[in-house]
Amino acid sequence: MIFWAFEDPFMLDFNVHVTSNFDYVFTNDPSCVDSYQVEAHYLPLGASQSIHFRDIKNTEDLDYDIFFAGTMWPNRVPVLRRLLIAFPEARFKLICPGNDYLPPLPRDLVERIIPRPVSIESFIDFANASQVTLTMFRNYASHGDVGQATAPGPRLYELALAGTAQVVELPSEMDEKYLKELNGISVARNTEEVIESIARILSEKGLRKQLAIDTQKAALSEHLYENRLQKMADITQANFSKKQKQDIMPIRPDRQGKLRVLFVTHSTVHEHVWGGIEVYQQILSTTLVKDVEFFYWLRRRGACYLTDANGKEIERFDMPDVGWLDSMNDAGEETAFSSVINQYGFDVVHIQHLGHHTLSLPIIAKACGVGVIFSFHDFLAVCSHYNLLNFEQRYCEIDKKNIGACDICLKTSEKLEFGVQQTRRAFVAKIMKYVDICLYGTEHSYELARKIYPSLNNKKNYVLGIPSPDTTIPLKQKKYEPLNGRKLRVATVGNFIRSKGADAILSIVQAANPDLYEFHIFGYMQPDYENVLKEIKKENSYSSRSLWPW
Repeated sequence: MIFWAFEDPFMLDFNVHVTSNFDYVFTNDPSCVDSYQVEAHYLPLGASQSIHFRDIKNTEDLDYDIFFAGTMWPNRVPVLRRLLIAFPEARFKLICPGNDYLPPLPRDLVERIIPRPVSIESFIDFANASQVTLTMFRNYASHGDVGQATAPGPRLYELALAGTAQVVELPSEMDEKYLKELNGISVARNTEEVIESIARILSEKGLRKQLAIDTQKAALSEHLYENRLQKMADITQANFSKKQKQDIMPIRPDRQGKLRVLFVTHSTVHEHVWGGIEVYQQILSTTLVKDVEFFYWLRRRGACYLTDANGKEIERFDMPDVGWLDSMNDAGEETAFSSVINQYGFDVVHIQHLGHHTLSLPIIAKACGVGVIFSFHDFLAVCSHYNLLNFEQRYCEIDKKNIGACDICLKTSEKLEFGVQQTRRAFVAKIMKYVDICLYGTEHSYELARKIYPSLNNKKNYVLGIPSPDTTIPLKQKKYEPLNGRKLRVATVGNFIRSKGADAILSIVQAANPDLYEFHIFGYMQPDYENVLKEIKKENSYSSRSLWPW
């Protein structure tokens, strides 16, 4: 077995303790090699061409001058403050999260930073859109006495592929030779040299692009994960070659028993309030009952539940609710979810709706080795406003607007910080990589989803609509006949709520001539509409059943 440490020297004691049964250890810090009890070698992390590579942009196409992202360890604070003074006209992009153990930041920094982390994809995109990216290494001991690494971490190599000019502040404990392995890196030994290097790149025409080209070539040549695995294989004689499909499963085994499918959903017909998705799930579970065994994964009322198709509780895992939307990861639910997948031998996880759940469940399902289906019943994957209503409760036309408009909407409606939409979409894009099949109710849903997440073009996509339940009542096409003086009867089917167009329907009902039209509303009605509809009934002499016979 091989162990590759990536948090040395900060986690050295723990790593040494847990690696005694391994055959080989590879550590990201050369000073830690002699500490291990088994054969150990220095091997830094690297970069991935598929994740980190970006084409180098022309200067006029860049959005920022200076970019930095990283936890605000105390050694980084004075450097950034000096840069703000040294380059008052520069366009900064500063992603600077903190934690509970660090001192508060000074006001001049707080006003200029985004105080939360971003996805690795966004991190690379910001670097690619910047003239200069600053790299500063950690100098802080969260526990023990070690506060500095003696070799660079993976961000150095990831940024080398990003298509940016990189200025690196050299820590006192690090040998410069590790940085010099990447041509084009500008090494600075103190804050003054950091300022000088940045100023030179910003002022000398063509220098930024040449440095970015040189660094990118060096990373592509020697610092990809393919290079790291090759070195690991040379030392250990391990075989990392990809197996062919026929070598993995030459013969498909005969299935014993029914296919087991786990629905991840926000509600079922056994809950008190439900609508279209719940009926759809019920149709599937009853129609395919001969061949498929269905189960439900729910999160409500302070617990996660595994139930059978009849709503009978099989397992219960008590844990705090995470709210209706946008918990990207939650260790409690992820652990319980993986446990039931493995314990009950599910073959397929069908994500019906992630409301109330953590968004990471598709990743967990795929890690458990099952097939993953994702249904786009609404637009939760596109925006936390899953009905695409903006702060004015109108359709936001998300397909025609850039992500900045989304930030303004979320800031106005929910007081969320700018950048949350990009962070969320980057995470959902990662989720979609682990989905095998995507189902859509309409062509519009499919087109919108793949516009925002282009990777869906490589998936199996099906526009199927929602099936109708079996019925013993014969369906006959109604012939057109003149009204001959009787009222035109209009049926509104579905929950009568704001997010499903209740206001638009209400305006039509109010404007319609009561001598010519008769309206029927079939579905749950929000309480705040009841008084309004009672007034309409009173004014237009409707009977209660003709107005809303639910």
